[in-house]
Amino acid sequence: MARTQRMKLQTVLIIDADVDRREKLMKAMLGEAFKMRAVGTSKEAVLALKRQEHDLVVVSDANAKALLKETAPAVPEARFLVLTDVENLDVVMELQSLGAQEVLSRKLPTAQLAERMRRLMPKMSPTDITPRPPEKPAKK
Repeated sequence: MARTQRMKLQTVLIIDADVDRREKLMKAMLGEAFKMRAVGTSKEAVLALKRQEHDLVVVSDANAKALLKETAPAVPEARFLVLTDVENLDVVMELQSLGAQEVLSRKLPTAQLAERMRRLMPKMSPTDITPRPPEKPAKK
């Protein structure tokens, strides 16, 4: 049998104190080939980001400004996407000044959200594709 290759999953960290909203977002992204992890506080987020690199951080908390103020400076290489119900341009600009690369409506359909997430993530390189180990021959 031919060996196939598998791609490294891009990792996404979700920050949201609302457990139901956090789980709903993770469930919505199940079919999108992301490795998802979720935390509820900025302190947990900083620990998670320092322990493991994530391709994208999605802040879906109502208190996004405070979360960005605490999290973005601690991990300057992280890319942040904020999901919010606020559509005020001044708020969007403030969130971007605090480190958000993009601010989107929570009402955005899942497919569009996944596409925007992919655009913000670092591009995959050939080194991110790892060959599967050879299959062991079946015993007779």
